[in-house]
Amino acid sequence: MTTGEQAWKEWHEAREQELAADFGWLTLTSFQWLSDNPIRIEGLPGKWSTNGSSADITVDGSFGLVMFDDDQPVDGTVTASLREGQSLMWVRRENIAAELAVRNQAYAVRTRDNNAETRTNFQGVPTFDYSEDWVLNARFEAYPAPQTENIASVREDTPLIAEAVGEVVFEFDGADHRLRAEARGDGGLSLNFHDATNGDATAAWRFVQTPAPDDKGSVVLDFNRTLNYPFVFTDFGACPAPMRANRLPFPVTAGEKKPL
Repeated sequence: MTTGEQAWKEWHEAREQELAADFGWLTLTSFQWLSDNPIRIEGLPGKWSTNGSSADITVDGSFGLVMFDDDQPVDGTVTASLREGQSLMWVRRENIAAELAVRNQAYAVRTRDNNAETRTNFQGVPTFDYSEDWVLNARFEAYPAPQTENIASVREDTPLIAEAVGEVVFEFDGADHRLRAEARGDGGLSLNFHDATNGDATAAWRFVQTPAPDDKGSVVLDFNRTLNYPFVFTDFGACPAPMRANRLPFPVTAGEKKPL
């Protein structure tokens, strides 16, 4: 086993552990929009609502709801405010937690249950075999200013906006190809894309992340580390579709496949 393959194997094992962690992506059990008319949330007590700029929960302390980050009991009304695209693990009761999110300028709540069947029945994520041929030297060409694009998501009721900061250019099979890139918080890049395996060996689309480009724009694009979005594992994701230009004309036989 090569050094690169060993590093990939360890990375993939860590990825599966992260998916199966407490309140991880495999624990999603519902997705509900909030409005000014208070509603009940599946598996949790209280009345949940939004005034458009913040979200509220009103609940009696005897129901055992606590704040997710410090286990402080919730008794009365608690409020949280988020910006577009943000998420917050908000409150919890035993093995069920509520994640607050803002998508398309609206507040939503997703429940996460550690006893969800998607987690308890999880047997790992199948992948293509590792290949050094899919570790490509690329270059990042930054835009003078970020460019926004309206994109779809896996949910028909949740259109999103992508912000491309530039393009990653790489050679494959004798031709140059480009993928529009979004910035990650650590300076790296995120590339979501379609390819010729979609709908067959792989899901409708996938994404791959890169480290930060160096001062000359050079960056390593390792398609062996191509990932599934959460929607592949659960019906309750709101994952972004690729930007229109991010459609590769060849099969990327690397990275994660569709789960069994």
